[in-house]
Amino acid sequence: GTAEAENGVLDIPVADRGLVYRFADAKAPAGSVQLTSENPQSTPHNIAVDGNGLDEKGEVVTAGGTSEVTVDLQPGEYSFYCSVPGHREGGMEGKLTVE
Repeated sequence: GTAEAENGVLDIPVADRGLVYRFADAKAPAGSVQLTSENPQSTPHNIAVDGNGLDEKGEVVTAGGTSEVTVDLQPGEYSFYCSVPGHREGGMEGKLTVE
């Protein structure tokens, strides 16, 4: 499925296990968007976004914590990912389309 922003918040939770989010794709309108990612795992994860000159990272959290980052998005393609070393390379990333 695709995560969609609602009221300026784009929620992309971490899956119950593994180096993966519950969504591989996300959509958001241009403008200020808060990305949130609850992590149910004991493994540390966060939410980060890059593309179009942007590279912002939320706090790394574990065990029910929520990582958050607020970014000003222009129309285009971005990636959301986990910035913990090795996690993005392990597949913990997805595509964010901004319209």
